[in-house]
Amino acid sequence: MMNGNSLFRSLFSQESVLALVCVVSVGTVVFSGCGGTDSAINLQNPDLNESYSDGPIRDMFFGLNPASPQEIAAALPEIQGQMALIKFKSKFCLDCKKMAPILEELMPQFSTVTFKELDIAEDKKTYKAAFDTFQPSTVPTLVFITPEGDIANVLYGFHDKDELTQALNGLTGQETQTAEDSQA
Repeated sequence: MMNGNSLFRSLFSQESVLALVCVVSVGTVVFSGCGGTDSAINLQNPDLNESYSDGPIRDMFFGLNPASPQEIAAALPEIQGQMALIKFKSKFCLDCKKMAPILEELMPQFSTVTFKELDIAEDKKTYKAAFDTFQPSTVPTLVFITPEGDIANVLYGFHDKDELTQALNGLTGQETQTAEDSQA
């Protein structure tokens, strides 16, 4: 088993890590590299770190509570029965700011998706139930919800227009053209 100090040394010594952002929340440290490589390390229970290596837990829920449809409906009744995109953000987050105009441009193309932005500082009291339900540990966090209330996809960090279009296409079943498609 690797202790916290040797774990940090091994992460910082990797040449592939160009930039590192560290968010500490309830014993979990979330690392996001410039190359889109994300990983989560549980410092309270290092034995759980093996479960984060690959697979659905690491891929979808490492920085978010896997809420049930009933919990989501109780926390955000205004989206019940609708496809929704919930964006957890902060006014101080550069990636959130870079993604904002992209989402502004894309959302009209996905008129069947309800879009809700929740600021981790400004909206925490008003939407306490949503923050208690999802418990986002990093921003930006994008949560894609089906009309049945299931979480279909979760994206962490900055994503470009093509990636966001693909995620929204996956939620809606639409085939909206990405920039890559139009260049082909």
